[in-house]
Amino acid sequence: MLVAQEIAKKLIESKRAGIWCFNFHQISMKYDPLFHNRGTFTSLSLFSKYIRYIRNRFNLISVSKAFEMLDNKSVNDRYACITFDDGDSSIEDIIPYLIENNIPASFFLNTAYIDDKKIDPFRVANYLVNANLENINITKSQICGWVKILRHSRKLDEYNYAKNKLLNLNYLMPDEHHSFYVRSRFLFDIKNDLINFGLHGYEHDRFILLSRDEQKTSLIKNIEFVGKLHGYKPLFAIPFGRPRDWNNDTINVCNDLELRYLFANGGFNKGDCPGLKRIPADNRNLLFDMRIGYYQ
Repeated sequence: MLVAQEIAKKLIESKRAGIWCFNFHQISMKYDPLFHNRGTFTSLSLFSKYIRYIRNRFNLISVSKAFEMLDNKSVNDRYACITFDDGDSSIEDIIPYLIENNIPASFFLNTAYIDDKKIDPFRVANYLVNANLENINITKSQICGWVKILRHSRKLDEYNYAKNKLLNLNYLMPDEHHSFYVRSRFLFDIKNDLINFGLHGYEHDRFILLSRDEQKTSLIKNIEFVGKLHGYKPLFAIPFGRPRDWNNDTINVCNDLELRYLFANGGFNKGDCPGLKRIPADNRNLLFDMRIGYYQ
């Protein structure tokens, strides 16, 4: 499987100095279609292979260290960062693995969902599409249509309509307890400096559809929780992170709050961009793509 076309530029640069940033979401021993999204899932066994491959070819560093080296123009070798978005419950398994294997990593959290206080509409959609529920008047086609609007629409009224439609179907989710998101008590127990925590917005909204004040409020609410964690760093991974997902207000708000920001486009960094570009690495043939020099 090849990576998305927009990040698939030849990477002869892999033989010269630079920083690569690989991003993941859900990692678990076994894929469960009701609770994992195929596009953002990586098995633990495959992730372990990724880490071995990357470790043999790069120096693993934290995101904060990456920004420091880029600022100081001291990138004189090949480096890599590992990041995770959203705050999926599976990070309770992956963080001990990272600590045990001495791997620095940064986790970017949507704090509205921690302890399952709220739910992301994409989670609802994924569950409903795969659950084969009977006796409901909603088709998979309708659900997929709302997801498409959430991901691509530039119209706020359309976006809110689709979001509310999905969230109003939350009652169809299982009654038995299932933790979709990480628990706050787990996060506060992490005191290892290998593990850093940053911001991903209060909810997983597309910031381009929020006003400047709404963007700032989202990040301030985000900081209220994440800022109390041992490994907090003033870093913001923009939700989705593509050029169509943020605007100048996003960058200006980050500057106001003294936050460094991360995108999702590309992955090779040499200091020519104010943010850090990341490679979406979930469920991809990362080893093959790296071997043929496929990443930008």
